Amino acid sequence: LTPTQELLTNIWTELLHHHHITTTDDFFDLGGHSLLATQVISRIRSMLGIDLATATMFDHPTIAELAIVIDAATGPAAPPITPADRDLPLPLSYAQQRLWFLQQLDPDTVEYHVSTVIPLADPIDPAAVTTALTAVVARHEILRTRLVAGSDGVAYQVIDSPAPVPLEVLETATADDARMLLARQAQTPFDLAAGPLLRATLVRPAEGGSQLVLTMHHVITDAWSADILRRELTALLTGASLPELPIQYADYAVWQRQWLAGPVLDAQLGYWRTQLADPPVLELPTDRPRPAVRSAAGGLVEFTIPADVTTRLRELSRQHGTTMFMTLTAAYALFLARHTGQDDILIGTPVAGRGRAETEGLIGFFVNTLVLRTQLDDDPTFAELLARTRTTALNGYAHQDLPFEQLVDELVHHRDRSRTPLIDTVFTYATTGGDGGGWAPEGSSAKWDLTLTVLDAGGETLTAALQYSTALFDHATVTDWAARFSVLLAGAAADVDAPVSQLPVLDAAQRAWLAECNDAGMSVAPSSIVEVFEAQAAGQPDAVAVVDGPHNLTYAQLNTAANRVAWSLLEAGTGPGTVVAVRIPCSADLVIAMLGVLKTGAAYLPIDVHHPDGRIDTLLHDAAPHVVLTEVDVPAGVRDDNPGRRVDPGLPAYVIYTSGSTGTPKGVIVGHRSVTALIAATTGRYGFGPDDVWTLFHSPAFDFAVWELWGALLTGGRVVIVGHDQARDPAAFTALLAEQQVTVLNQTPSAFRHLGPLPPTVRLVIFGGEALTYQPDPQPAVEFVNMFGITE
Repeated sequence: LTPTQELLTNIWTELLHHHHITTTDDFFDLGGHSLLATQVISRIRSMLGIDLATATMFDHPTIAELAIVIDAATGPAAPPITPADRDLPLPLSYAQQRLWFLQQLDPDTVEYHVSTVIPLADPIDPAAVTTALTAVVARHEILRTRLVAGSDGVAYQVIDSPAPVPLEVLETATADDARMLLARQAQTPFDLAAGPLLRATLVRPAEGGSQLVLTMHHVITDAWSADILRRELTALLTGASLPELPIQYADYAVWQRQWLAGPVLDAQLGYWRTQLADPPVLELPTDRPRPAVRSAAGGLVEFTIPADVTTRLRELSRQHGTTMFMTLTAAYALFLARHTGQDDILIGTPVAGRGRAETEGLIGFFVNTLVLRTQLDDDPTFAELLARTRTTALNGYAHQDLPFEQLVDELVHHRDRSRTPLIDTVFTYATTGGDGGGWAPEGSSAKWDLTLTVLDAGGETLTAALQYSTALFDHATVTDWAARFSVLLAGAAADVDAPVSQLPVLDAAQRAWLAECNDAGMSVAPSSIVEVFEAQAAGQPDAVAVVDGPHNLTYAQLNTAANRVAWSLLEAGTGPGTVVAVRIPCSADLVIAMLGVLKTGAAYLPIDVHHPDGRIDTLLHDAAPHVVLTEVDVPAGVRDDNPGRRVDPGLPAYVIYTSGSTGTPKGVIVGHRSVTALIAATTGRYGFGPDDVWTLFHSPAFDFAVWELWGALLTGGRVVIVGHDQARDPAAFTALLAEQQVTVLNQTPSAFRHLGPLPPTVRLVIFGGEALTYQPDPQPAVEFVNMFGITE
């Protein structure tokens, strides 16, 4: 062996706990993973003064290959971490700084409490536990550190002198009693300035099985630290001694502040600015509206990934040069894409932040969060997605020194208290190979909307859990998602070369049920809005189509007026692939304009003239419409016959923008076939027809208006325009229902609550636009329908 090969052999033997390693053995086949690869790089840096990217381990996974790279490498490594001058104020690390700031916003929060449970052998002497715990706290300064704000408002670390650690002893009847007592203790906030930030409780159930429970604030610990605590306390309780630590957490904080500056900081920031430019917001389908201020209340769904799927995933990882973490990250990104309809996904993932050998034995808050971006807009195969995820992860590892806190400050300019900054979901992959990952998902709190944790103990199966925000999701919803994720993993493992859009997320029974529902609703051939409307106009030209105050438009008149608009737009170059903004008050003219746009093959963008100018400007800038219609007066001599151009059902029909409550409004494009299929599927069920009278009550920029307008006109009914002021006066609107003998009433639940008794002509009340959370009072001959989420 060359000297470099011998050094690498020693490093691999230590980290992999594997003897008889040859120079041609693959690191990852021996049980290596990304965290262990980071530790290899750290030891190479410490021993040889050479900085290598973590990706080097993946590209050169044998000792023979890696030794060649090392021998050819040049360039300075980061400076070592050395003891800092304790006569100067000790700064917070960047990670501590963010948690300190969050605690100032909400001093009573318990969201960042961390509990570590250490099993103890019975019988156990509480005095011995106190002695061992006191020794560990004396050994690690961070466990006796407080975060105190100076006169300038900037927080710094204050390290208290070693002292005996108070130990509460709970003599309980049962383990359940102990859990309830400890849960109450965990809900008691820490005072970061007053300290201490560690609470110790010795639990001694009557049935045996004593445990030491340590509750700490996250600013002084992380999962890796929990492993160190267990090892050191166990060693001290058995009479072993521990060597002095060369550095402490405060030294690391000083080093981090000094090193992560200048060119180093610029290089890290430059990568992330490019990688996360214009970051998307994850829009998971929630069971309830998002509260204005995010709740930390959480729930947990645990599940198992079967042995056959686990085996195949391991094979895929070896074949495609990925770790299990990368393979599962790819699958989770795909799962999120399939459930949100988004093709640009951000996932956070914790990294140990222990890229230097000096920090491996320290207790403290080192963990960092990487943001991995996955784009699936080109519908890659799962094999292609694996390669893409591998590259993204390796590049992320190479730039993992930038604290997540600085990334947020750099990229997030609008703070939304209803969400966590930048990422809404996290994936954690843990092993039991001594990597400090730990397996401790807790259902009582949720730091993000959704967190997937997978434990890989090296066995036949994988243990997994979905931790979720109970403010957003029901337990049943997340239980279903866990089953779907398992189905998706099985599908990807079985057919890695399939486009990801074709991989299943429903099991066989669910797919059969869905096919049955679709077959029942899609008994007619797909068609466009234009095709269906023109057939209605030809069949009943003299029937009233639109009522606008004292004025009526028949189907023939509406068709003719829309044709004139269509011919004018065609002459202006409007057609398929273009968008026309319609900025006209709710009126018969609005209906004429939208129908005219559709006849050209273009999509209409409805603009509510009562919306703020800022929102209107945002929509117009983003959609960049070909034309903006503000009236329907057209020059004399324009043709009024049907343009005769077939409008393909697959073309976009309209664009409607989200509210923007989660950031910038986003345009949702809906095609003709989505509208006509909806009308066709519901007409048979509810008997819509020429005798029905509908109202156009809602803003044209609200998707419920699509249902109201085309539901009437595509089934031969008439639609009554409700004026802006009339829609806001429940008494006036109720009177209009009686005057026009309305039969189909479409309302949001909140608006319906304010209406008076319905006239006897109303046979259907269809709720949409928001979740139906109450039971309407029954009324004779009226059917209530919950059709929330109908259009898209």
